[in-house]
Parts: sequence; C-alpha cells; structure tokens
Amino acid sequence: MSNINLSDEELYQLATKRLALKKAFFIHLVVYIAVMILLIVINLSFSSTLWFIYPLLGWGIGVAIHAITTYNSISSSSQCKIQKEMEKIKNELSFFI
Repeated sequence: MSNINLSDEELYQLATKRLALKKAFFIHLVVYIAVMILLIVINLSFSSTLWFIYPLLGWGIGVAIHAITTYNSISSSSQCKIQKEMEKIKNELSFFI
C-alpha cells in the first residue's frame, strides 16, 4: 500500500463518507428483513402458494449487490480515488511553480 498523507479534514471527510455508505447499507438491510418477515407472515397466513420466495430472492440479490459495492468501494476504490485526486492537485500546483 502506498504512503498517503492526508490532512485531518481529508480524513474526516473520508470517514464521514464511509460511515454514510455503511449506514445506507444497514438501513437497506433492516428494511429488507422487516418487509420479508411481514411478507412471509402474510403469505403463510392467507395463501396456499409460497409466493414470498420471489421477492425474497429478487430483493435479496439487490441487498447482496449493495453489500458488495459498499464494502468493495470502501476498501479499494476510496484509496485509488484519493491517490488520483492527489496526483491531479500536485499537477495543478506544479503548473504554477
């Protein structure tokens, strides 16, 4: 891993962004679980066919993709984006020197 020196403000912004991504995923997961429990109860109470499996699988795939993109972007692309932005700023500053 490369040595990246970030200011306190940049670290704060990165931490805030990461927490927002994690919070959004957690809310998505909690809503998914709550709605699936409700659908399962409704399905088992009022229907003889098990239709709840379709939204369970469909939305479950969406939640899985959300998890992968959230935690993958947190771990790898954030550092890559920061490195690219730092290089861009260095290039801009070297133009004026």
